[in-house]
Amino acid sequence: DNLIRALRDEEGLKVTIIYPGPVIGHGDNNISAKYIWALTRPNLPFGTGMLGQTYRDSVHTWSHVHDVVDVGKAVLTNESAIGKEYLVGGHMLSFYEFNKIIAKLWKNRKFLWRPWLRHAWAVTALAYVFDWIARLRGQEPWWGLSVQADTVMKIGFAYRATKARMEL
Repeated sequence: DNLIRALRDEEGLKVTIIYPGPVIGHGDNNISAKYIWALTRPNLPFGTGMLGQTYRDSVHTWSHVHDVVDVGKAVLTNESAIGKEYLVGGHMLSFYEFNKIIAKLWKNRKFLWRPWLRHAWAVTALAYVFDWIARLRGQEPWWGLSVQADTVMKIGFAYRATKARMEL
């Protein structure tokens, strides 16, 4: 981001920077997709599925992949967007609300039941363990749960994309 900003400011590079929230939808392979994948797998101990859910009140601004593509198209066709930066997002949902949507779509249930790992400290501890194992194996952490991902999930990433909606 800093390099692009420097090229924009110093060299006059015609660029617009967009920052989407967690992207969900077909073709998504980011942490949000890994979260959904892990949550919808069998939750047997040491299986592939996520054993629990936490950070229920942590709010994020979720973006559907189609919305991000629409903003990309709008930026390419709107000269007044050149040189600007936009936060792109769709819906502000807590993990509790997001999990309810997953439950409805996945199993037509009101909520997901994951009895283990209800405490944030357990998820944080797993993030450190998974990061350590991932470094040893030279692979990504299981469930995409790194220390960095845990921090973002814990703190939340909520914002209103008002500027993008008004200008694009």
